Amino acid sequence: MQANPFRPAEEASVSTTLSTRCLGQTLAALARVGLADQAMLELIYAECLEKIKFGQPEDPLIALARLRGTDEEFMGPVIQRFSETLAAGMSPAPPLLPFAHRLIAPNSFYELFPTLVELGKQLLVPVVFAEDTDAIGVASINPFAAEFFSREIISTVHKRFSVRPFVTVVRTDYEGWSFLVRKHYKL
Repeated sequence: MQANPFRPAEEASVSTTLSTRCLGQTLAALARVGLADQAMLELIYAECLEKIKFGQPEDPLIALARLRGTDEEFMGPVIQRFSETLAAGMSPAPPLLPFAHRLIAPNSFYELFPTLVELGKQLLVPVVFAEDTDAIGVASINPFAAEFFSREIISTVHKRFSVRPFVTVVRTDYEGWSFLVRKHYKL
């Protein structure tokens, strides 16, 4: 039986960084919903892993769209379809919030949690609002990355302040997400 390269937390030879684990979960979801076959998953994994190593993150949905030959002008609708397909398999399914990019960046939250800023940058999931440490919202084109990041936020905030925040996970459109990533993470 062949080892599954998309479950890095279980493989001794693969990095177990949080971003790599998130990548593995997203790839497993892409396989479950039939968006990518094994060969395509291996290409996405290699490309994203290489970019993670060099601090130039790429979302697996973007990598999938590019591997399928999607031109930049058509990226938005293609990514939207991928995002909707992935979200449909989640419970609850993260809703689409097309105006998430208009919310003010939570600079005080980012100052309090520099490690979460770095993880959010690696996962390409911005925090779109933070009411102190009680209510926090994250947005992405990739609902699995957003959900993964929300769990890390809950864990980190709880360890530091003994409070479990309410974290909202939403999806956003490709154009809004691109704007958020540039604005929050200077990418």
